[in-house]
Amino acid sequence: GALGFLVTGTGSNSATGNYGIKDQRLALEWVNKNIEKFGGNPKNVTLFGQSAGALSALIHLSSRKADNLYQRAIIQSGPFSIPFKSFRQAYSQGVEFSRNLHCPPGDIVCMRSRSPREILDAQASTRSFGNVLQQFMPWSPYHDGDEVPVSPLKAIEKGLIANKSLIIGTTADEGLTYVYNMFPTPLNMMTYSGLLLMINQNEAFTWLSRYSPKNPRDSRAALSSLATDYLFTCPTRQIASDLALSNHNLWLYVFDQGMSFLNGTGILNNCQNNACHGADIPYLFQNVRKVFPLKPEEMSLENDLLVYWTNFAKHGNPNGVGTTSSVAVWPQYHITSSSPNRAVMRLQAPTSNAITDYMGPSCDKFKRSDFKI
Repeated sequence: GALGFLVTGTGSNSATGNYGIKDQRLALEWVNKNIEKFGGNPKNVTLFGQSAGALSALIHLSSRKADNLYQRAIIQSGPFSIPFKSFRQAYSQGVEFSRNLHCPPGDIVCMRSRSPREILDAQASTRSFGNVLQQFMPWSPYHDGDEVPVSPLKAIEKGLIANKSLIIGTTADEGLTYVYNMFPTPLNMMTYSGLLLMINQNEAFTWLSRYSPKNPRDSRAALSSLATDYLFTCPTRQIASDLALSNHNLWLYVFDQGMSFLNGTGILNNCQNNACHGADIPYLFQNVRKVFPLKPEEMSLENDLLVYWTNFAKHGNPNGVGTTSSVAVWPQYHITSSSPNRAVMRLQAPTSNAITDYMGPSCDKFKRSDFKI
């Protein structure tokens, strides 16, 4: 929100933005200095984040300011085709935010006098001042040349990113929640076509042919598939490929399990049989079984995730080191000129298994320049 990413100018009395990234690094510094007192090891820290948190993790990897504060990272469901703001866009957003608080533009003293409720209301009603995709993340980092010194995708492409072991992946139906929340009623073909033109004028008609609605009266399913591939799956695959070529230790996954425990609740109806954005989180943190009954195979999937993530945090390898485990072996993601091994672990119930080059043919149809952060 505004507390993390407000920009009102560049001077010493201005809000200069990207505070959320600085706060995260400060938290890592605290862990580095203090975690030993709690029985932890400051030399064995894993950074992981989901969605906006995945973007944050990628920023830390590419900015290199926190290199000595963590040893590896897990990057879950990053929307890597939503471009970061320019300074002009971030500044314009800050002006509108000031006005929504009934303060003169850039008046920090006035803004600080407002209540938390007023701040929350003002940031919710403030536009993004970016393209249509940036509406999904109205408050986000901007390229300031310091905290975000370079596009993370460019840093990865050029081999400038920190050489850390990584797990990176997505869910199978990332775009579903966004699309059906934005369009609760059927989306006609004309509106769908217009949206594609707003997203990418040069590729709109190509995308329309590739993601053509099966139901001419409702294009939401087609838009969901495009959003999943374009914003999440395919840029993640591109990142994994670039990192593999730079000899990173890397494991790629797709989480493909719906939230069937929500059946009959009226909650997230479209996600009960589909792996929507965030579907992996309740399984990973194992907090669902306290509220909803889980099937045995769903509990098994929970345990598999915990084993993989814990092994990676301890050893830098989701398979562990020198131990016998009940989980399937997760092959490392490799690309070489002679032997490309685009292994992807499909995490699902009743059994997770390794597959090859998930969604590769669809992703190959995108251009590298389509991915923007």
